[in-house]
Amino acid sequence: MTEHEFDLSRRKVLGALGAIGAASAGAGLGTSAYFNDTESFEGNTLTAGELDLKVDWEEHYYDGSSGGQYVSYSDPGGDAVGFPDPDDAQVWIDEADIPDFMNATSIEAFPDPNNDGIQELQYEDFAYDACEDGADLPGHLDPTVDGALRTNNGDTYNEEDEVIKPLVSLDDVKPGDFGELTLSFHLCDNPGYVWLQAAGVSHSSGENPEPEGENTANLAEEIQTVWWYDSRGDNVLQTDCEERLYLVDSGTDPTTLFEVTLDDGSGEAELTELLGPSDYGGDGDFDQTDAIATTPNGDEILFYDKKSGHLGTYDIDGDTFTDEGSISDDPGGIVLAGYSPSGTLWAASQDTDELYTVDPSGPTATSQGDTGIDLSGADLVFSSDGTMYIWTANTSADGLYKVDDPSSDPTAVPVDASNIGEKDERITGLAVLDAGTGNLVASDRDNDEIVVIDRTDGSITDSYAMTLGGESYDYDFGDMTSGAFCGEVFRRGNLKEDLGALASGNGIPLDANRASEFEEIGGDPTSENRECFPPSVNHFVGFAWWLPRDVGNEVQGDSVSFDLGFYTEQCRNNDGSGPEVDNSA
Repeated sequence: MTEHEFDLSRRKVLGALGAIGAASAGAGLGTSAYFNDTESFEGNTLTAGELDLKVDWEEHYYDGSSGGQYVSYSDPGGDAVGFPDPDDAQVWIDEADIPDFMNATSIEAFPDPNNDGIQELQYEDFAYDACEDGADLPGHLDPTVDGALRTNNGDTYNEEDEVIKPLVSLDDVKPGDFGELTLSFHLCDNPGYVWLQAAGVSHSSGENPEPEGENTANLAEEIQTVWWYDSRGDNVLQTDCEERLYLVDSGTDPTTLFEVTLDDGSGEAELTELLGPSDYGGDGDFDQTDAIATTPNGDEILFYDKKSGHLGTYDIDGDTFTDEGSISDDPGGIVLAGYSPSGTLWAASQDTDELYTVDPSGPTATSQGDTGIDLSGADLVFSSDGTMYIWTANTSADGLYKVDDPSSDPTAVPVDASNIGEKDERITGLAVLDAGTGNLVASDRDNDEIVVIDRTDGSITDSYAMTLGGESYDYDFGDMTSGAFCGEVFRRGNLKEDLGALASGNGIPLDANRASEFEEIGGDPTSENRECFPPSVNHFVGFAWWLPRDVGNEVQGDSVSFDLGFYTEQCRNNDGSGPEVDNSA
């Protein structure tokens, strides 16, 4: 067993990768990824269940130099976003400059096949497969070996001393500096409960150069932190995302796109036209668009036309539409579409009852298998945890279904079998509220309404009458989609408080379903509201830290060390209670 401690001081931040357990390894800021092969019963035979945890990452650091041209030290208003935490911003960056700032401050990543310090999942002949290529051994931290996927630079390897540096190795950290790390973890083979844990916590004090007397170890109190589920996996915490809903009516020839505003006071779904029948041009290739999907960052809406098999792109900010051309291997009958949080465009055909992934750059469609249900119209949508929800309008079996992991098993199962069957509503489109974490909304063509669907049981709980220009709107066919996914913060505080929560009991239990009422801090890990993480799906956890600019000499020389990691165990034959953390080390 090998352990590396995380040593954070005013002059140095050290992160580490540890290997803990029989088949364990991982990556993260002071990270040890913990693994557990649990036992499962098959008949009368006791066999070891398979559970593999893979990790990848991208890390950023800002010290006032690289990326400084994009930074404001006071809020300029407009589209500026506060970093690293909008609720306690140290700097502000215009939204349009965020990609350039992130590239300028990215110091290392895994995988990084072209060694530029930025994560790439595809590069030349390389295509990243998390369960094949993800980090799960200490050797994956060595950037010098043949085939290494970790960035090889001064932040990862000391060439003079021939020493592999831990995941985070930053010198001369000063007040005003901040860092961010987004870890992506992937469960292979089986669903699992996941915890965030810390162990081996120790604090020490340095020499205080001021004359006020004996120094105490208080650095951990001064380091401010935020932890969140990074739904988009983009290393940026944005919590005030604007809720935007969209609806298309394909009965207007060509299709009309609306923005939808749900007014609780009037009980109306107010429609605002964004793209009308005269705005397309071309040869009528979008006369029957019954499948639309908003990109995860919320800047574009993809149109998949059932009649022509063409793909189109509507630029929301630019208010422009582009015909991307005919889709190769179009199966016909595509009336369901939605983006996963990881950025894959999915579609489904009512002609074949199969799921497809769509590459917009082709554009091409590739079958992913049969759903096992009759996809008679309606729609599909993803929640921020990667679960796919499908509503089929088959009159004998209409209702809400889910696919936990469409990339490995496309089979759809009822969310609640008691709510499957003939209904008074005729659903044509589906979208998710609260940036991918809330309930569903759907377009009802029989009643010209937008209805709210409880995604935990498929029941319809509320409705809004469609209006356009203050008049009732006669809706025909079409689809719905919603805007950007946002991160969900599960902890804010300082490092001292964090370590208390992470090193107490079993650590912080994570929840795969952000729509549930589970409380990560202080909640019962065995609660029925806590859900397991599905395998073969990208799960992102973001961690940002900063040392406020007004911190003085009282922290000089102070340090705090700890091990931080993920622990996972199979859902089957486990209740989510987890193991006890050993704090004696």
